[in-house]
Amino acid sequence: MFEKELLKLRAEAAHIIAEKINTVYDGCVSMEQAVIARGKSDNYKWMAAKKMPSVFGDKIDINVNHTVDITKALDAAQNRAMPFIEMKQAIQPQGSSEDRSSNAVLERSVKDTSETE
Repeated sequence: MFEKELLKLRAEAAHIIAEKINTVYDGCVSMEQAVIARGKSDNYKWMAAKKMPSVFGDKIDINVNHTVDITKALDAAQNRAMPFIEMKQAIQPQGSSEDRSSNAVLERSVKDTSETE
């Protein structure tokens, strides 16, 4: 109960302080007065941001929680690629020199890792 009332009063105070910014430059006729008014304006902005940072703060907080299901896109890509995969398998005979050389490299790396353990 007390916390809710305190938050409500802080928000109200922040709005009152922010409204002072609108009139701080009224009556400025010299550069010196404008500089003083700018200092007051900056202080009002700071106080309002401290009292209610979600409204008057300069930090932008964006939280996005969104899940994306890419299974349909992956299935479509696989379906598009399948004719090319099948074509490559049909052209390349089983046990070609390319397959043998890649298998030899794989066997050597497996052998090397088992020897170091």
